[in-house]
Amino acid sequence: MVTRFKIDSKVLDWAISSTDLTADQVEEKIEKFQLVKWKTGEKEPTINQIQAFAKEMHIPFGHLFLKSPPKEDNPALAFRTIENRPAKMSRGFQEVIQRMQTRQEWMKDELIDSGASSLEIVGKFSNERKTDKIADYINAILQFSSLRKIRNIDTFYKSLKSKISQQRIMVMQDGTVNGNTQRSLSTDEVRAFVLIDDYAPLIFLNTQDAKTAKIFSLLHEFVHILRGSDEVLSKERQTEEERFINKVVEKVLMPEVEFRNKFEIEDIDKTSRLFHVSIYAAGIRAKNLNLITQEELNEIMSIPHFVPRTDNNESGGGNYYNTALSKMDPAFMDRIINSYNSRKTSTTEAADLIGVSLKSFKKVITKFQERYN
Repeated sequence: MVTRFKIDSKVLDWAISSTDLTADQVEEKIEKFQLVKWKTGEKEPTINQIQAFAKEMHIPFGHLFLKSPPKEDNPALAFRTIENRPAKMSRGFQEVIQRMQTRQEWMKDELIDSGASSLEIVGKFSNERKTDKIADYINAILQFSSLRKIRNIDTFYKSLKSKISQQRIMVMQDGTVNGNTQRSLSTDEVRAFVLIDDYAPLIFLNTQDAKTAKIFSLLHEFVHILRGSDEVLSKERQTEEERFINKVVEKVLMPEVEFRNKFEIEDIDKTSRLFHVSIYAAGIRAKNLNLITQEELNEIMSIPHFVPRTDNNESGGGNYYNTALSKMDPAFMDRIINSYNSRKTSTTEAADLIGVSLKSFKKVITKFQERYN
């Protein structure tokens, strides 16, 4: 006899309203799974049908067995979008945040168990109102004098990411919803976000974004950590804080003296490449330094921009193992491997934390050790 389950009609309504599928796709699923009959009780689904429904709707399987819709509060965190912060996070974005929170909590427990102390840099400049002071600190702690000598943008990005990771800040990246290549993470919704914690702060970058945008976002979220400003209580405060942080990043990436000497309005693309920023960032910096007029900035900002899909240099060019490693923070990977080798963490948990299958888990570990040992 096949066991069937009754799903609460309000939970089904929640599933339909919470999915990130389009309206046409939802209608297709309603018809395919005969949801009208599920809601009326005329037909009760099997466990396999519920699993298939949850997978295709991008809904947590366990939530469908609740007696009432789950309460899912959006986490309070700082994140960058192309324009303004969206009013509502998509289902996919929420899943990415939840995965990052799981990694952060695991890392924090590991650090505390090993006797690590909290990080002094978290919130170090929470009350600082001088952008120059924060920029000078970043220049020193991340050794920007050496970074600025790097002309290749890929090398610059990887080196900057490594410098920040060395500060015990996890840097994760992905362009999909937790590795599902059928669910891209839109840059219209999020370019980057930060989860601030005294022990294990985490920065996430959307690899669907342009390399220059990722560089700016990486530093932007690093400043958020220095400021300790993950939660913003009002739109006014948000705007003020974001502008303040952007000014710090501008000063780090485009130092005034050097920028004045090398800025060329006739070839702003060349200027932007020299400083590893977008033409828009270069234009704003030039306007802030009174090198161009507002009209000239408006003209620069009106230039159409192209944002590439997942960066092949970061994804490993289609190699599964290189792609998996490119998404992970090396210090986090190292902790997982040590915990797994000491049998504190099971194979299943370790593979889940990394986001790879059990079948590929040991090969990913081997590839990591070959790269970093």
